[in-house]
Amino acid sequence: MFAICWMDYEQGSVSLARDMAGIKPLYYHAGKSLIFGSPLNQILSLPSDAPYALSRENMVDYFTLGYMVAPNRIYSNIKQVRPGESISFSLHPMVQKKSRPYYTYARAGEHEAENFTTVLGSLIDKSVKEELVSDVPVATFMSGGIDSPVINAYAKKNKDDIRAFSFKNKYEETLDESMTANELSKIIGLDYTNVSYDNADVPGIIDDHFAFMGEPNGDFSTIPTYILCKEAKASATVIMSGDGGDELFYGYNRHLAFLRYGYLFSLPVWLRKLAGDLISRITGIKVSNPIRYIADAGEAYRDTQVSMNRAEVKRILGTDRFSTACDEVFSAGACMDDGHIRDHSRLQR
Repeated sequence: MFAICWMDYEQGSVSLARDMAGIKPLYYHAGKSLIFGSPLNQILSLPSDAPYALSRENMVDYFTLGYMVAPNRIYSNIKQVRPGESISFSLHPMVQKKSRPYYTYARAGEHEAENFTTVLGSLIDKSVKEELVSDVPVATFMSGGIDSPVINAYAKKNKDDIRAFSFKNKYEETLDESMTANELSKIIGLDYTNVSYDNADVPGIIDDHFAFMGEPNGDFSTIPTYILCKEAKASATVIMSGDGGDELFYGYNRHLAFLRYGYLFSLPVWLRKLAGDLISRITGIKVSNPIRYIADAGEAYRDTQVSMNRAEVKRILGTDRFSTACDEVFSAGACMDDGHIRDHSRLQR
């Protein structure tokens, strides 16, 4: 992962680029001068030629999706370089010259079913082996999903003494994956450690964890991830973890539901609604709204990912009550007197 900047003194330009997977963030503010940094805190700590103002339009994305879609951020005059993108600016005057993707993923070739697993296994093996090259201690994260066990299996194959860390939620069994992670760790032959927490420590943990977040994020798993990272840091500098495997290999129930019932979207909406109502009345089992009311399977899946209705979010953001709440947050010390952010973690909370 990387976020880089380079200057061309002869052309009088500066360029920013971000890694193709978008793991490392790269933010910038282009006004009379160019301010950039990774993470966002670096930009907020520097004086700018204009106050950083909350963007209500981008906040609609946050309240519906739980995050903001690049290049937009929570502040209207701060942008983010997209994954695999480079952006150039001229220095005299400061003007954005061009934006272009420097990397695009090639479409995978066609493989026979029996050959596919071999090809995929070979690619994952090669990738994990390359990522294990390091001059500092390397460890892994382990969960009960699909991606991290796969990563750990190939990590163990290439580095016999690899150590794994898994998170144990001892207060909520439905959210605890440690038993599955432990079983998988034994099968793979990993040296693994369970990391847990005490309820009494949670308020302090939450506050500490916000100090590392430059803007709101609706994924509550950042808190156990912070606990896990803090414990792992004592024995490792680099941590390998899987991400996206559940989406690729139907690891969640919502993915399996679309795999099993996706064919229903070939039927007209009125017929699905009628059938759904009849099934509900006869069996008492409620048929999900996306299958009953949404015409397109892609749109239906997106509907399962939102936490709030987009129209409702826009209505709330437009109310005076919300405006007053924002003003109270800023006046309570989130901003300096000149409008520059002093304590963005307070705004996050």
